[in-house]
Amino acid sequence: MFLGEGWSRRLAGGLLLASAWAGVDASESGKIDYQALLPDGPGKVQVATYCAMCHDLKYVVFGNRNKEQWLGIIDAMISDFKAPIPDDEAEGLSAYLAAHCGPANPIREMPMDLNRVGGRELSRLPGLKAEQIQAILRHREEGGPFSGVEELEALIGKSTFLKIKPYLYVRDPASISKSSP
Repeated sequence: MFLGEGWSRRLAGGLLLASAWAGVDASESGKIDYQALLPDGPGKVQVATYCAMCHDLKYVVFGNRNKEQWLGIIDAMISDFKAPIPDDEAEGLSAYLAAHCGPANPIREMPMDLNRVGGRELSRLPGLKAEQIQAILRHREEGGPFSGVEELEALIGKSTFLKIKPYLYVRDPASISKSSP
């Protein structure tokens, strides 16, 4: 099937994006890298390649659809818009999207409030290890709410802090009470 020159350029761009995704550092631009929120596993590279050709991954990450709904969208992209997604990859792509960008996706907003975010949400942030997540949750439980995102640096280290800083904020500290979640 001939997809035309436009699709060839987009596919090449998508493949370049997918191959470079591990080197993307959101801290350099201060912008949220939605690709970094996609968990590892079969289908991740395809999402980064095919979906990012035409869509901002923000809308994919927050898609909140089940497998059948994702498959319907993928089928429409293939049939209506001639998206260069091989038919044999549609099933795996929809399964990945449903598992990580569906109803079970713990991420509901971005950036996330550091004083309200739970461990499942934190586990999706790039470079954050399980022991660091526990340290963040313990700090909130024992020491009260964070007054600013910058407090994280002392807790988790500079390099990890710089990786996750764009994904977090702290609501006006004056409005935070000791009993906040």
